[in-house]
Amino acid sequence: MQSHHTAPLYPRGIVSGRARLLVVDDDPGIRQMLTLALAERGYDVTTTDGRARLEVAGYDLVLLDARLGGRTAADVAAAGELAEGPPVLLMTAALDAKVPAQGVEPAGAIAKPFDLVDLFAAIEQCLAEPSAGGRPPAR
Repeated sequence: MQSHHTAPLYPRGIVSGRARLLVVDDDPGIRQMLTLALAERGYDVTTTDGRARLEVAGYDLVLLDARLGGRTAADVAAAGELAEGPPVLLMTAALDAKVPAQGVEPAGAIAKPFDLVDLFAAIEQCLAEPSAGGRPPAR
């Protein structure tokens, strides 16, 4: 019997290591899709719907939806939940993803809907650029 090698679902142009990512999105479908895609890419992924207070300590990057049902990324920032934490990649359905949510100073932003290759590149950029608050992941 021959074994068949299955190619990864997503391109692996950038080495991700085992960076710990916190995905905060109120849409369960997006959380599930990102969990599968990011785990396939080699990341250690935790998700939350953002309703409870965020505990960001120990993560290398937070992927934060700009609108979380009953609250926004600005509400999260105003509550101090991102203070002294890892860099934030803001995910937004806003027409201009370069305009951050009030009170949030993201290391990067990406507009929904996004292509996974673009998301992977944005994540790697946030993790690699010390000037954006990112740091290389612990390996």
